[in-house]
Amino acid sequence: MEAIREPDAGAAFPSDTLDERSRCSGTLRAPRRLRGTARQWVVGVSVAASLVIGGGQAVFTQSPPGVGRDVCDRTYLVSEAIVTASGATNCTYVTLRHMREITSLDLSYQGISSLSVGDFDGLVRLDTLDLSFNALTALPQGVFDELLLLKTLRLDGNRLQSLPVYLFDELLLLETLTLTGNPLLALPAGMFGEFSRFDGMQANGDPPDDSGSYPKIQRFLDRHGVASPEAFIAALPAVYRQRFAMVYASEAPAQPFVSGGFPRIVSWGGDGRFTFAWNTDASAPAELGIVVEFLRQGDDQWSAGVIDFSGRTPSITEPSSCQVCHGSLNKPLWGAWNTWDGTEFVSPGDTNYDSVAASTAAATESTNLRIEPLDFSVSEDFDGNWARRHLKAPGHGAVAPAVQEAGTVWSWRHAEVLHRRLKAGEDDYWRFAETVMCEAKKAPEFARHKVTVDSLPLSDHNLAVPATPGSGPIHTDETLYDALGNPYARPDYHYDPGGEMGSAVSFLIAVDLWQREPIIRKLYRDVSNAHTVAPEESDYLAYLLYYPSGSATAEDELLQKLRVHFGEGGRGALAARGRWNSRSRSDPKYWSASFFDGLLEVMAPRMCDALTKTRPTNLEVALDEGDAVLSWDPPEDAGSLAGYRILRGVGGETPTVYVADTGATRTTWTDNGPAPGGYVWIVQALFDGYPSPESNPARASVSGLPGPVRNLSAVMESGRVTLSWEPPEGEAPVSGYRILRGEAIESLQVLVADTGSTATSHVDTTAIAGDTYF
Repeated sequence: MEAIREPDAGAAFPSDTLDERSRCSGTLRAPRRLRGTARQWVVGVSVAASLVIGGGQAVFTQSPPGVGRDVCDRTYLVSEAIVTASGATNCTYVTLRHMREITSLDLSYQGISSLSVGDFDGLVRLDTLDLSFNALTALPQGVFDELLLLKTLRLDGNRLQSLPVYLFDELLLLETLTLTGNPLLALPAGMFGEFSRFDGMQANGDPPDDSGSYPKIQRFLDRHGVASPEAFIAALPAVYRQRFAMVYASEAPAQPFVSGGFPRIVSWGGDGRFTFAWNTDASAPAELGIVVEFLRQGDDQWSAGVIDFSGRTPSITEPSSCQVCHGSLNKPLWGAWNTWDGTEFVSPGDTNYDSVAASTAAATESTNLRIEPLDFSVSEDFDGNWARRHLKAPGHGAVAPAVQEAGTVWSWRHAEVLHRRLKAGEDDYWRFAETVMCEAKKAPEFARHKVTVDSLPLSDHNLAVPATPGSGPIHTDETLYDALGNPYARPDYHYDPGGEMGSAVSFLIAVDLWQREPIIRKLYRDVSNAHTVAPEESDYLAYLLYYPSGSATAEDELLQKLRVHFGEGGRGALAARGRWNSRSRSDPKYWSASFFDGLLEVMAPRMCDALTKTRPTNLEVALDEGDAVLSWDPPEDAGSLAGYRILRGVGGETPTVYVADTGATRTTWTDNGPAPGGYVWIVQALFDGYPSPESNPARASVSGLPGPVRNLSAVMESGRVTLSWEPPEGEAPVSGYRILRGEAIESLQVLVADTGSTATSHVDTTAIAGDTYF
């Protein structure tokens, strides 16, 4: 075997470097994973070439064995389920690549009485885990910690009597949890935070009462017997009393009652899904002084309202006056203005930071019941001076760190909203996603422009976060486009120029592609995270990566950023972000959230190549005496091409895998003697077992029976129903059509046995008005 070299910097699939002993023996030994550490690993099955895209050379490497004893040493029934899901013959042949492709594991009704830490390690793509109706009496802390993408966990029907309080803390994307049918008397205090997804979940597994427009707020009011703004603030979870900003010159309606002595408080609680704001001057008019305002993230827009404490019981409303500042609520913050005056600069005319800080430091000793519950201790992170978290300090960044953190968190939440709106608005989202990555290959600025301007109205995505401190409003697409060309004047979604909103949404698009396309997962697994930073900043940013440089993959980086920034994490995500950011210098940069470095600059060009240069093209089908002969052009970059996968659909069905691997690189294949009917074929190239994106579809009707009639429609007018359709595709001759009709799809009867014509329409004059027909 020839020596292996590091591929070119532009290569999309750099090969893993083998140590000398592995190279000589032809094997790679993957050490058992130790909790709390990360290691590099290699994917692959059988002896095959690793693919290099965009430069470099194809290098043949011997594939490693599986995780072997690792899987064999797990709880027996868990091990067997992993073997079944992986398709391996036994536990010694389960590879790490197998593990990372498993998305669902059904362990229900297996009689499992205990689990061990490490049972589910390596299953980082697991979406659903069903452990229902077993005999589990307890669960060890950490058993689920590596299930990075888990969304559904079923534990109902077991014998669980207690749970560790932090059992679910690492499941930052968890959406569904069932505990019905366990003898739990109560869930541990603090297991699920207030305002979290599982706030109000019962120990018996019953879901919380989600009646009303704002069930989480209503539960909070009822749970604590809250009847005043002061009681509301005092009862807030600790994280809401720690993550807040103080506003000294507000643009809100309460402006006349906001000052250095009575700052306005805005609290986002660490994950930004609920934001609360209140005025500290209780002498303000009732509509301003006896309310707590809130902002809530929704699926495709935000909600703004107030909790009014002026009556006998609190009321939750959405006054129309909220939209004066918040507009259509497609975006979280106000109007077109992109700055937050009154926090960074204290108040107009105040330029002496030391004197302002000294005067406002009294807030820490305040007896004002709307300030006193706030926890300033977590703010002493810059030279022991809490004020520097809440004020702009000379030499300590362009803006107040608290505002910077708030803008960052709100932007993560808003990127989710924009991403959903984008997916709903694009006719061909996957083609759009590919275009974004290829635009970024040319110039990242164009990709950001495509995401944030071309595809989403500007009014949807302004944030109250300054592109340049003190700058004015962004009103037009042209202004935004100009800003995108200046790395220090972009409409930042946080204050690092590498992390503006376009990059955040592009990151979520990349995650979609990673989930959909195996070839993209191969790419991310083959790239060390030492490569996922911009070259000019590699020395510094590599130090800030969640994993030590060179010890993990770009896929690990993607998974961690997805969980920490876009998960339901709350306390868990806040702690993880803190660990990440603690690697940085003492200035208040949120480097952990930079999706520009390592995505648009480094990975997007490689993703473009992997999507466009690995798929077969120009697929055609020719009929030859009852056989269907497929032919196509090979991928532009064949690299380590080892074979092709054939997908086939019959009678209008979605194509599914028909031949898993042709085992040859020739670009023809014959479907021998398919039964008469209409067919569609698709071809994928295989690289180390990873299929490429799909080729174009090729369709034909095999002689005998024609394919399916297409696009049938019915129009009723003047007591007549006119049916029209398109003929089947292919060459099978059609002499007429049979028409069936019924009042239900299950009870169709022949209406016309044979139209005796190739005409593609028919008028039904026997339909009865008011009846429904199929």
